Amino acid sequence: MDFNINEKIIVPCATEVNELSSRQVLALAEQSAREVLLAIAPIKAEQQLRH
Repeated sequence: MDFNINEKIIVPCATEVNELSSRQVLALAEQSAREVLLAIAPIKAEQQLRH
């Protein structure tokens, strides 16, 4: 699995969440990563069906 997409999302958010605790930051990062993977899953499935 390619986690580059996580870095592209988490890095821009890092400055906004500076005042949050590291535990909150990790929770937010995990949540956004999960949302991205859920958004990508149907696209990947569709691509596999085409091949």
